[in-house]
Amino acid sequence: MDITKEWANTQNKKGSVTNRQFYTIDNVKYNVDGKHVILEPSDKEKFIASILCDKYGKDVELLPRVSYPPNIQTPDYLINGQRYDLKS
Repeated sequence: MDITKEWANTQNKKGSVTNRQFYTIDNVKYNVDGKHVILEPSDKEKFIASILCDKYGKDVELLPRVSYPPNIQTPDYLINGQRYDLKS
């Protein structure tokens, strides 16, 4: 599936980049507390988010990492409400 045209057609839409202070999975909300739920996006994650926002007009939310309880997997981003991981 090629989504190039869909992503390139921004129609002058301005996106945004926000830091989300929680992540919800399986109806459990994990709030950033600086210990077990941490919001520390890397410089690369922030840079890519700004490109997606500025060039493609996407709304990008940087998501926290859940370290406790263990085995909670979180994506790096929500882009227009869909989950994405940055792969290098």
